Amino acid sequence: MQRSTSWREREDRAIAQHIEEERVMTYSNNCPLCGVIAGFEDGLSDHRSVDCSRCGQFEITDTEETALTALEDRLKEKIGFWTRDQNDLGECPVVNSATANLIQKLPDKTVIERAERLLRYGIQTQKDLGAKFQLNSGGVIGITHSRSVADVLALADFVREQGWLRVFTDPGGYHDPTGQVTPEGFIYVSHARPTESTHGFIAMWFEKSMNDARVEGFEAAIREAGYTPVVVSGVEHINKIDDEMISLIRKSKFLVADFTGHRGGVYFEAGFAMGLGLPVFWTCRQDDVPKLHFDIRQYNWIDWTDTADLKTRLKRRIEAILGVGPVSPTSPA
Repeated sequence: MQRSTSWREREDRAIAQHIEEERVMTYSNNCPLCGVIAGFEDGLSDHRSVDCSRCGQFEITDTEETALTALEDRLKEKIGFWTRDQNDLGECPVVNSATANLIQKLPDKTVIERAERLLRYGIQTQKDLGAKFQLNSGGVIGITHSRSVADVLALADFVREQGWLRVFTDPGGYHDPTGQVTPEGFIYVSHARPTESTHGFIAMWFEKSMNDARVEGFEAAIREAGYTPVVVSGVEHINKIDDEMISLIRKSKFLVADFTGHRGGVYFEAGFAMGLGLPVFWTCRQDDVPKLHFDIRQYNWIDWTDTADLKTRLKRRIEAILGVGPVSPTSPA
């Protein structure tokens, strides 16, 4: 009788095959962040779209892809974790040296944070109590910020010890390792109400002509969506980000970045928020859209025409991505 092939043997064989194929493959067949086989599609100019099972979808230029080869593998993996997180927020980010510098400064996820991600991923994938989900897929590796299947299994053991997960592994390695969220795990997630910020930080051009847009558009939309708008003293910070602004962005749930006027500080604040993994809502007055920098044009923009249009569309977008917040629209700021 022919012996079944274990998943470990299949993984080893795939790695060996990958090494052999590298001799004849072009560099473009491998994800520039994690190195696994990925899909590529040429975009505008020298941009290419990458679709990786671990890192998700992102865009990168040929120049930036070449520059990535000089980075340490751990940093490239960290960038891959960030791109996957951005996908979960509904964005397809552009990877470049600026975002790499921001991501490098971010703290790594704690073991507890990663374990909870595994549990929530299991619930989303499993859907009902009787089903199971794979613990060795590229997706679960990326979402849990893991470096290998063994890393994921260690997280799974931690969650199992809490009574929230059953783990099924084959000692012979003939079957893929799977997980099954327990009823206690479903209850834990449904009852978990972590203390979260309700603040929405507004990054924009603070010029008198924008006052109505700020008050009747941005601030009104955020309040009506159930959150608290945050503006730094109503003054503009040009091409710099000070301690107060850093602190406020860190404490925010999301950031609204309006590029009307194309102020350098707004680009920086949006990049900083993205580096933190915060949702960023991209807006620009319609007549200023043609002046947008190429690298950020691929985001899902609100190209507003007037304050009423801005308020309506921004409110809907916030509610669609984050849900209605807990703050009453009549609550004081």
